[in-house]
Amino acid sequence: MEKIHRAVFIDRDGTMGANASCEYPFEFIPFDGLKEAIGRLQKAGYLAIAITNQSCVARGKGKGYDFDKELASYGLDDWFICPHDDQDNCGCRKPKPGLILQAQEKYSLSLSDCIMIGDRWTDINTGKSVGCKGVLVLTGRGKEEVLKENPFSPDSVQKDIFSAIDWIIKEAGV
Repeated sequence: MEKIHRAVFIDRDGTMGANASCEYPFEFIPFDGLKEAIGRLQKAGYLAIAITNQSCVARGKGKGYDFDKELASYGLDDWFICPHDDQDNCGCRKPKPGLILQAQEKYSLSLSDCIMIGDRWTDINTGKSVGCKGVLVLTGRGKEEVLKENPFSPDSVQKDIFSAIDWIIKEAGV
């Protein structure tokens, strides 16, 4: 089997479900059809990887292994979680690219062939800062974010994760 060298990085809060802020795992409600949509990405030759900040872990409101169980239930290939608080100054909290770079190393990804989907500029900036394309979705905080100035422009603005996946598959010519 040929090794996949491209991925779609997907933010959790506000992108995979309408909840736009940190929620304890299993209180988060994913959009209906999320698992099937992720399957479409995988069928098109992309790894589907969640990239998410979850500072509630640092504050003791959630456990990393609970996020692991939750994210596994969505059919993702993998997930990378920043458990740090804003003040921790880590290299993995978006908009820093540490989580994407971890995924790149693990899967030998060509970042110019990868795409970041998110509802905030921090998501788009995370991907764009390392050469990925970016798709801003208007769910979660996306409608507020699209009105703000940002140093990076998204490659596309889409209604939701489902429209974003349609756009990605169309762009890939699959």
